Amino acid sequence: MPAPIVTPLLQQRRVCLALLGLCAVVLAHTVSGLDLFHCPFHALTGRPCPGCGLTRALLASARGELGVALRFHPFVPLVWVGLALVALAAGLPARPRARLLDVVGRLEARTSFGHWLASSLLVFGVWRAVWGAPL
Repeated sequence: MPAPIVTPLLQQRRVCLALLGLCAVVLAHTVSGLDLFHCPFHALTGRPCPGCGLTRALLASARGELGVALRFHPFVPLVWVGLALVALAAGLPARPRARLLDVVGRLEARTSFGHWLASSLLVFGVWRAVWGAPL
């Protein structure tokens, strides 16, 4: 059985807060029209990386434009679920947080969903970089 990926991350409240803060900064800069981050992979190759389009997909889905969001990046619903888990792990009081971590830990132990998600994103990224259209 592979080692868990998601549960150890969620156990670290400071890491969760840092991820949420970084996400908020990137989204706020994008909404304000500032170009905060340039993908180095895209800059070097002209092809999208596995994460290219996620910021635009998150913003489009937040506006209710799910079709547009999915065209930017098909993993956007899973990113919302991940952000919700990170927010809960960062903000819940001790007891509910412990229950959440227990449920996520048991689910991850049974299904290895963290590894499936990482593998799927990697396969998607390779497919997109080799055969997908440039951004």
